[in-house]
Amino acid sequence: MAHRIRLREICHSRSGNKGNGVNVGIATYDRAHYAWVREQVTEQAVADYVKPVTSDPICRYELPKLSAFNFIIPGVLEGSHSGTQILDTLGKCYSSILLDMEIDAPPNWTPAIDGKAAVGASEAAASASQAGADARGRGAVRLGCGSAHGWDNIEAGVELAESGAVDYLVFDNMSEGIGSFKREQAVGGRAYYQLNELRMPKVIAACAATQTKIITNMGIIDPYGIAQWTKQLCRDLGLPHLRVMAVLGDDVLDLAKARDLSVAESGEPVSAFGDRLLSANAYISAMPIVEALQRGADIVISGRAGDATQYLAPLIHEYGWAFDDWERMGKGLGIGHLMECGAQITGGYFPDPPYKDAPDLGRVGFPIALVDANGDATITKLPGTGGVVNRMTCLEQLLYEIGDPANYKHTNAVVDFTSTEITDIGEDRVRITGIKGHERPQTSLVVMNVHDGYFGVGEISYGGGGACERAQLASEIVTERLKVMGIDTSRLRFDYEGINSIFPWQGQSGTPSEIRLRAIGIFPKLSDAEMLRTLVHELSCNGPSGGGGLALFIGNGGTGERISLYTSVLPQEDLCYQVVEV
Repeated sequence: MAHRIRLREICHSRSGNKGNGVNVGIATYDRAHYAWVREQVTEQAVADYVKPVTSDPICRYELPKLSAFNFIIPGVLEGSHSGTQILDTLGKCYSSILLDMEIDAPPNWTPAIDGKAAVGASEAAASASQAGADARGRGAVRLGCGSAHGWDNIEAGVELAESGAVDYLVFDNMSEGIGSFKREQAVGGRAYYQLNELRMPKVIAACAATQTKIITNMGIIDPYGIAQWTKQLCRDLGLPHLRVMAVLGDDVLDLAKARDLSVAESGEPVSAFGDRLLSANAYISAMPIVEALQRGADIVISGRAGDATQYLAPLIHEYGWAFDDWERMGKGLGIGHLMECGAQITGGYFPDPPYKDAPDLGRVGFPIALVDANGDATITKLPGTGGVVNRMTCLEQLLYEIGDPANYKHTNAVVDFTSTEITDIGEDRVRITGIKGHERPQTSLVVMNVHDGYFGVGEISYGGGGACERAQLASEIVTERLKVMGIDTSRLRFDYEGINSIFPWQGQSGTPSEIRLRAIGIFPKLSDAEMLRTLVHELSCNGPSGGGGLALFIGNGGTGERISLYTSVLPQEDLCYQVVEV
């Protein structure tokens, strides 16, 4: 009988949301095991493993040059990342979930420990030619990541700004979508979003001292208002000479309504949303960001610019790349994709002891890309900062949320990763070559925020013997109480954290000594959502014994508006851009 191992012992992984599903990329620690994993981890094998949560067909893409695979597992999020009831809204846990899948061990199996078997012996050291290529980094355009999202690590971004080690510092604020913003919350110069009141004063002062230019999509749906706020901040810092420019044109709400665009997720026209449609924003081209740089902007603020697009723009500006040079457009976007998630490529979100580790993540450094004129690049970080940059960290980030690796669409080009090479060339230095690009799509993706009812959430813990049974009884009581009140329970969900809140694990044994019950429902009326929270609170006097630790605020308790993300497309020639200096 074949020896069985968990996939975790032979592969590492990264996952994230892709529409209504998740994108799970896996790569073998040792290239020699690629063919073995290819035979074992088939589409059918993965479909059987995730059958408790979806019966939709699984798609597998192969990347033999990187000894990696990319799986698309649809239907597991039960809605967009902003509108789902699932606790893991972005599908991030699926990387580890899939790694617990069992397969037959390959012949002469020796497990990889602490990532030591991550690369073959031929890749253990850089060749002289690779080292020479890396040396060209001195004349390269130096791109730095200042944030991967609006809540990201302030200190790491400021450290890069103060270092003088980068020419451009990019701050992504919006991550997967425009964000769950109601229009009235994001206009009039008050949409600088989350930590930027703390981040930007430090960053702007440091970048002014090191002559580093800033590119950011923190404009959300009011780039001009945010640019005004930023200009005033420059004045307050004693830096009135800094030139701040806003990129306008991503807001296509009126155009989406006038064209009555078709909604990808439903096939219905936009008009079916009625007054529930809150915003519509198109992914803009790098072109207006390049224009702002050419006009001498020190700080460029846009709305819905793609994460990778913000890294492409300075490369076009510095090297004079033609917008129809698809190869270089693709390379620039590919490097931008590697950079866009910040510490995810420098060791953050990487450790999986004992197989992988990254030191001193409390002081993790953000990534730097040294990009040559041909679009090849070296990924590194500041010396002395925490984390690690190696082939594995770069490969995991490459696989993150790309879908088809040969057809990763952006507004400016289609990126093709199937010929990409990732090579360790020194401590915390990785060489990226072989990314390809193809002609841009004729359309631009449009993301739309739609009011889709209200969430109600409540949580309570049960401890000691019979905790699971008492939590189950509590869920039955809450459901019955809602029915008595005439409230629809068809979109009510109960998670038993520690048992099945992330994934319905099969074949587990043992009785837990504590359970966290999470009740969440979607309701058409706010009052119904508030009643769910109230009924969970009632359990403290009207439910099973031994319950406590009530959570009554949104996130892990409370109520909130449910804003779902929908998509459509617009012809690129219909988008009109404007660059305005404030």
